[in-house]
Amino acid sequence: MIELDSVASQDELPTIAAPALADETARPDRGEAERLELLLQGQQDVLDVIRRDGDLSAVLARLAEILDSAFAPGRCRIVLHSSEDSRLLCEAAPHVPVDCRVTDHDAADAGTGELRVYKISAERDGEADTVPAIEHGFQLCWVQPIAECGISTCATIEIYAGREPDAADRRILRSAIPLVRFAVASAQQAAALRATSERLSSLASTIPGVIYQRIVHPDGQIRYSYISDGARDLFGVSAEEILADPDALFRRHSPEY
Repeated sequence: MIELDSVASQDELPTIAAPALADETARPDRGEAERLELLLQGQQDVLDVIRRDGDLSAVLARLAEILDSAFAPGRCRIVLHSSEDSRLLCEAAPHVPVDCRVTDHDAADAGTGELRVYKISAERDGEADTVPAIEHGFQLCWVQPIAECGISTCATIEIYAGREPDAADRRILRSAIPLVRFAVASAQQAAALRATSERLSSLASTIPGVIYQRIVHPDGQIRYSYISDGARDLFGVSAEEILADPDALFRRHSPEY
């Protein structure tokens, strides 16, 4: 665990170069507009992850990579806690070494929503020590709390950097808050829908006949939002075909029906 000092000022900090990074996210010269564009483009990336598998840890990892690019050469860690009992639910820090991660910043800050900047101390128990975070070029940890992030959860964005955040950094972080909220809530909803669908499919497999849910629009158009696999036995057409094209089912009936 890394020891943290109180909020630091730039004058107190030694000059330590950030580590050289080989990938594209290492560019420190991005303008604010370009960084905001990265967040905007990241929304689609996050949606793709949710559609592909919806795993919350994968969603957080993609978010952390997006913020890595926006705050390069800083590095991002996103932590998700239960808002009821503060349990750690999930975290992602693809490019923050494990021995650099801060775990003891003030949890009370989560309720304020204010950005806090912590100095990573080079001393432990009053004696000089070699701190991996400083070896990697990280002198500060910016902590941005996010209250009410998803269902019964709160989050923090941690940016490990070699300098204090400027006005543009603070604006970028504020812009990232709704993206993280949206991503977490969407991943949770997708997981809940999958669980409901799996339970319904399990139920449908134990009873005869067909279970379906369909939507009838005011203009008379009908679409199926769910139909069980029993449709193949009963109607001779698969559930997948019916979901894609309701007429595939209607064509199995006489015009009178």
